Amino acid sequence: MTTRYRQRRNLPARNVQGVMAVITPQSSQIHRLNGTAADLYAACAGEGASAEELLQTTLARYEVTPEEATQAIQAFLQDAVARGILEVVAPSP
Repeated sequence: MTTRYRQRRNLPARNVQGVMAVITPQSSQIHRLNGTAADLYAACAGEGASAEELLQTTLARYEVTPEEATQAIQAFLQDAVARGILEVVAPSP
């Protein structure tokens, strides 16, 4: 079973001068995502993405080692879930 991460529905998000801004109305906070985080966030649209899918996307786009990418992705996912901009989708069978 694979855990998937999906953008929380109905959160306003805008790209402002190359920086993605996601607003969580319940906390009245604006979360600014750098380029890499914005790419990961975008990949979690719709049905979401697994950490493995995010890893493959990152490795195809950036010149990083799998270890560096995995570390960065895990940090992003933990932070984004804690901030309420991503949600964990029940693992699929």
